[in-house]
Amino acid sequence: MNAKNTAARAKKIKILLMDVDGVLTDGKMYYLPGHTGKMVEFKAFHALDGIGLRLLNQFGLPTGVITGRESPGTEERARNLGMSYAYQGFLSKLAPLLEILKLTGLKEENVGYIGDDWTDIPVLRRAGLACAPSNAMPEVKRVSHIVTKKAGGEGAVREVCDLILKSQGHWKKMMQYVETSSWPSPAKPPMKVVLKSKIKYALMICVLAAVAVPQARAVQDDDLNEPALSTDAARADYASEEDEALGYIQESDEDLAGFVQDYVQKDTALKGAFFLEDPASGRILKLTLDAAPKRSPGGSDNSKVLEAAFNGPGGQKYQVLFHIRSAGFGGIDIFKIELRKPVKIKSPAQTKSKKKT
Repeated sequence: MNAKNTAARAKKIKILLMDVDGVLTDGKMYYLPGHTGKMVEFKAFHALDGIGLRLLNQFGLPTGVITGRESPGTEERARNLGMSYAYQGFLSKLAPLLEILKLTGLKEENVGYIGDDWTDIPVLRRAGLACAPSNAMPEVKRVSHIVTKKAGGEGAVREVCDLILKSQGHWKKMMQYVETSSWPSPAKPPMKVVLKSKIKYALMICVLAAVAVPQARAVQDDDLNEPALSTDAARADYASEEDEALGYIQESDEDLAGFVQDYVQKDTALKGAFFLEDPASGRILKLTLDAAPKRSPGGSDNSKVLEAAFNGPGGQKYQVLFHIRSAGFGGIDIFKIELRKPVKIKSPAQTKSKKKT
């Protein structure tokens, strides 16, 4: 893409989102023992990127991260840089993007996104300004509008920040701030932090249901003359791969059962029990898992149904259906939980009486 088209896209950006590992960092992770002896993850961030992100904040452009890993260091760095959003634990990044669009009222063309790996591709396809650091996977570079000269963790994010600031006419004002050492402090709400491990998987899917996911749009760039940048042909090459990754569940029945069981266990650990509302009475039922989940009839190539037995109040037995669908590259999500009527267990006396009649 030529400089003119790139600047035109950058001019429309009103929020900059990005991955963390391989973008804000060089992708390496270090594990050292903490004060309790437990291993703690460490990662390094570049000061150049920090200045660039803070400059965007000075001119009213919010920033945020959407990452597949959960790390206290990431949250701390994002908060120090005045970011507005920190979504962690999301290998499938469309749901966070759609929630942010809903919260801000912005359009896809207003979003700048920086990613380096395959899990970033669905968001990059929708972003108004899709950016890849020089260390990104080849497939990621092909669907991006620009590829930075620097690698992730070495100033790649700063390049994108500078491009946006220049394209939107902030450069002269910014240099005045530098000369006078006088920086405004715009008021902003606290950072929104979302850890996928701490929420029910169904919450983010509600956003997907509320906001229609637009189909990948055709790119209308006229002057694609740099081989390192995106081309229509490259986008077409990977469109079918993305559609397949977004559309089909490839996990085995055993993997799906483990996914549901893990979800129930995490929810139980967080709340003390697994709670569901009885649609008939409106009561909230306190349930405990009685038997391992198993595949149930129903579903399709892109949705599966698993059934699990639960013990409820008064010794009642309940069947719960978990509806699962693909959430894109690297993820599946539970988008519906259905509580069935309690199973009636006949006593030996009732069975004997029935045989006599």
